[in-house]
Amino acid sequence: MKTLRLVAVIAAAGLMMAGCANGTPDTDAPVSAPHTAETEAVEPATQDRSPRGALPKELGQPAGLVNNDGTTLAEFVVHEISATADCNPYSDEPVNGQFRTLRMTAATGNDPDGLLPIVSFGFGWEYVGPTGRSVEASTVEAAGCALDVPQQLGPNRNYEFDVIVDIPQDAAGGVLVFSSPAVAEGGWEWQVTDSTA
Repeated sequence: MKTLRLVAVIAAAGLMMAGCANGTPDTDAPVSAPHTAETEAVEPATQDRSPRGALPKELGQPAGLVNNDGTTLAEFVVHEISATADCNPYSDEPVNGQFRTLRMTAATGNDPDGLLPIVSFGFGWEYVGPTGRSVEASTVEAAGCALDVPQQLGPNRNYEFDVIVDIPQDAAGGVLVFSSPAVAEGGWEWQVTDSTA
């Protein structure tokens, strides 16, 4: 998979650290070890970006970030967009219509440039509908529903976690886009279908 180069933006670090989580690394999880750029291409070089500038992904298909030296910093997978979300009893109602759970894994590699502290999966999610209408899916209400995202990623670890997003009731036909100020180019997107909406 074609990887996206991270930009170490100091201002983004403060913004990304604002999210809290209690996800913990699972060092025994069966997630494949990160690959270096020399041993395996991470993204087909011919993959086109969507009209939104993101790399389209299928559920279960890896996406990745690289270090400045070209080695894999992190590889992550959205395995499922669940049609339900188990919220804590004190959470607020969704502002966009419904909560959905993204079941994810991530595997990190070496971090010679110290970039992992500014990588977070707890925010940076956007829903874009079939007409192009965009809504922020990483709402405060979604974070209040349930927080399972690792607070800070460490090098050479495997993680398993859920991300809660807040999307419209009629979400089928749209896409979930993940991006971050730390990503230099576009981000990634996953189609929301009837079976996931």
